[in-house]
Amino acid sequence: MSDKENPLPKPPKTPFGRRRAGEEEEPRQPLMADRMAMAMAEGKLDEFMKENLPDNEQARQLAMMMMSMTGMGSMTPPMGFPAPGQESAAEARADDQAEQMQKTGQEAQVPEDVMKAVQAGDMHQLMELLRREHQKRTGTEIASVPPPLSSPSGEAGFNTAPAGIEKEVLDQLIEIASANSVTLDWLILRAMKVYIEEYRQTGRL
Repeated sequence: MSDKENPLPKPPKTPFGRRRAGEEEEPRQPLMADRMAMAMAEGKLDEFMKENLPDNEQARQLAMMMMSMTGMGSMTPPMGFPAPGQESAAEARADDQAEQMQKTGQEAQVPEDVMKAVQAGDMHQLMELLRREHQKRTGTEIASVPPPLSSPSGEAGFNTAPAGIEKEVLDQLIEIASANSVTLDWLILRAMKVYIEEYRQTGRL
């Protein structure tokens, strides 16, 4: 018998288990079901199972049966108690998912130069940055957008929107791209395709 195993209870020395006068009752070890209930009440059921259950399927099934018989079956994990190897594999999958989500969040972040162009309201610089990013990711080249021609009088053209409205639209695009984990250039190209399709159907600008 190993040191970790509990010793078997000693049989009584008198008939019917009665104690003799002046004889103190030896302390009894609590039953496995009682210890399991105490661990569950303290929120340490997983630790108790790791420490007291051997690494085999029969012991885990026996523990689940004991919990069902004592009215604790509703607190049993749906997939049962995992083996140490299965638990480590599940933890590894959870770590991989967390790392993948972290990478996705980093990719969804807006680059610093794009943010500066948005804050400055420089549409030409923003379109140039998006064109380069799209070319780097997809390998397809898009024609460069020529800079807007300034009128001699210094007034804006009839189709030029105020810088405040452009910044508001870009802020909304950035918010939509971050909420859906997509890049800003993909969202702008998607919006351009939708606009072109609508223009072909309705003819409205």
